[in-house]
Amino acid sequence: MNIFKTLFLGTCLLTACSQSNQLNDCTSIKINNTQYENWSSFFNIEEIVPLEQTDKSLVTMASKCSVNDGMVFLSDFRLKSLFVFGLDGKFKFEVGKSGKAANEHVVLEDFYYNGKKKTVTILDERGLAVYHSNNGEFIKREKLSDTQRMEFSKFLDVNDGERLLYSTVGKYSISKQVKDGSIEGLRERKGYQMVTERFFKSENDVLVMPDYGFFTLDTYRNGQLFPKYVLDFGNQSLPSKYIGEKYDDFSKTDAMKDYFKSVIEAKENNQWLYVLVVGPKQTYYNVFYNKETGKIYAGPCDQSLGLNIVDMDNDTIYGLIYLDFIEKKSPFYKYVEKFKATGFGNPLLVKMKINEK
Repeated sequence: MNIFKTLFLGTCLLTACSQSNQLNDCTSIKINNTQYENWSSFFNIEEIVPLEQTDKSLVTMASKCSVNDGMVFLSDFRLKSLFVFGLDGKFKFEVGKSGKAANEHVVLEDFYYNGKKKTVTILDERGLAVYHSNNGEFIKREKLSDTQRMEFSKFLDVNDGERLLYSTVGKYSISKQVKDGSIEGLRERKGYQMVTERFFKSENDVLVMPDYGFFTLDTYRNGQLFPKYVLDFGNQSLPSKYIGEKYDDFSKTDAMKDYFKSVIEAKENNQWLYVLVVGPKQTYYNVFYNKETGKIYAGPCDQSLGLNIVDMDNDTIYGLIYLDFIEKKSPFYKYVEKFKATGFGNPLLVKMKINEK
């Protein structure tokens, strides 16, 4: 590796972490080995719950799934619907309906469950629609201004009256909306961006994903972003010169065989940080970092498992298995074979723990 490039990467990592203050300690995670393969043993399946299949709850593909307060919230990518199930898999209700009325949504961009207010908020092309989380009934609509309504594709309510917003096209990739409704930029957009998950809220903190080509995960405190984790892939980190402003540039960069390109999503609990990244040859990689021991498990996702990690809390890691995609050679197939034999079509919710040896 060129000595000047080594010094440049080291300086970038030091700068990212040095921007933190006493409110937030930044952790640099140096990933030397990205060839971990034993994911089937890494995950210890505790329970598999079929999400009830009824005429009102036919799920195709989840764009987002979160588990909160004994409820499973699942937004369907194709149907543009938000379904709610119990942790036992029983279908409860659909939040809102697809349509153009004030209490409906045309395009479901994102959603957020507020446990304190017992509400579910949906972001669509007209702004925000708020619903009761106990029955899915409409409460109100919060309209963004006409110049802002099409700009944001992801959001997160962080404090009373404060909201984080993500944009792929504006001057700022990350902005905040404060109590008076005004919107302030927090992070200037760096190059062409993808519409992927941008925020994760745990019991005590908020994770904000980096822009494409960067690997610093921020947290949000006192109205500002502070670096919390920096993933260091060494000479496999994407050089900044390849981060383009246009789709054609992005497409060429994303197809490069030698570099890690971007963070797709990240989640954490008290012990673990999980990050899904796009690596060489457009391959998805899992990265698990044990915050207590510093141990790192990083390697290509095992597509044969048919498993998608969707959420985590301090007790459980949650995943979805789609019966159409799981292969017979998967070690998990024995757990789902009985559902597949009956023609069951909905995803299966998987409750897991990490089996660290």
